[in-house]
Amino acid sequence: MFAIAFFTTAYIAAALSANFFQTRTIAALAPDCFRRGSFWHSVQIAGEEFQFDTHVIARKYGVVYGWSFKELDFYPIPESVTINLDNVC
Repeated sequence: MFAIAFFTTAYIAAALSANFFQTRTIAALAPDCFRRGSFWHSVQIAGEEFQFDTHVIARKYGVVYGWSFKELDFYPIPESVTINLDNVC
């Protein structure tokens, strides 16, 4: 019972924290458009090749950005990679 309560609380705290940092950074970037998956989606694709799926993706002035949980910020995605991504927005 303790383990279930612990992991549920930890998951909720991580999801809220991720949402806070993503929302703040999206507002600062002010992208033309963006697409954000759920935190559960991010957990599911953790460790996968970034060229095929992203946590959050944004486009500003034609440059596509992906979200890094490590940096808690956006990074530019090379144009040669964006062709592999679905629904860039």
